[in-house]
Amino acid sequence: MRKIIILLSLLFFNDVYAKKVVFMLEWFVNPDHASLIIAKQKGYFKEQGLDVNFIEPSDPALPPKLVSLGKIDYAVHYQNSLQMQSVLGFKNVRVGTIVGQPLNTMMTIEGNGINKIVDLKGKKIGFPISGGVSEAMIKTMLEYNGLTLDDVELVNINWQISQSLVTKKVDAVVGGPRNFNIPELRKYGIEGKAFYPEENGLPNYEELILITNKTNASSNTTKKIVRSIQKAVLYIKNNPEKAWNEFKKYKLDTLDNKLNKQIWDLTYPLLADDTAYLNKEIYKKNAEFLYDNKLVDKKLPPIDTYTINPLKQ
Repeated sequence: MRKIIILLSLLFFNDVYAKKVVFMLEWFVNPDHASLIIAKQKGYFKEQGLDVNFIEPSDPALPPKLVSLGKIDYAVHYQNSLQMQSVLGFKNVRVGTIVGQPLNTMMTIEGNGINKIVDLKGKKIGFPISGGVSEAMIKTMLEYNGLTLDDVELVNINWQISQSLVTKKVDAVVGGPRNFNIPELRKYGIEGKAFYPEENGLPNYEELILITNKTNASSNTTKKIVRSIQKAVLYIKNNPEKAWNEFKKYKLDTLDNKLNKQIWDLTYPLLADDTAYLNKEIYKKNAEFLYDNKLVDKKLPPIDTYTINPLKQ
């Protein structure tokens, strides 16, 4: 009886005195966030004495700004954006990897005669927003395959990625995640075909990362967050169906559908096996790509100023 009382007291203590952590996602909850949601659903954060609350941003530009200002504790972000913001004075540091490879693709439709990138000569390629990484990606992928921007027509599709292919407004698009747009196209009875940037001249990079303010990068809380996410990744990869059932319960009304299950099946194998591991070579090569393509107006600061492996600090 005494042991039970002690155990209940400890559980009560953890609930009352757990450190509250505000964690902003880069967009609405979806299978990209599998390891984060499972860490909460399975109680891994709570085991570390943390009370983690996820917030979906009203504007995807908000998370890095609020982290840099110290208004929120952690956020999901993109490697490309973190590196470009590092020259703008943002005080953010990468402390973990969620999805450690590109999700972006150049996508077309099976059966339309475009079997390789060179077949895009004289065709229309859609991109989501003017300027930035998308156009540099198109340029690099075309040049890698012997074409130039003069060989195609670029069309601003304003994030109407799948719709632009379905309506044949364009022949190919960039900006569509490989784990989302292919299942989405199948809703229309269409099979998508993806050309991968990392196979066509672009450096490999981490699609989704975990960031925090520089003052918090090496803290015990950061270490606990990373360990909790890592534990969730192991659980998901060992128990993908059980994990899916627990994931969808987080927001049953929006997550429990056929499309999200298809996205889940494509996404969970892409979760970084080692959340804390830092591949500096990826950041080095991508920094060179950003500078060479004039996506930043000056060379990036040293990698160690905006990336760490918190478990080695």
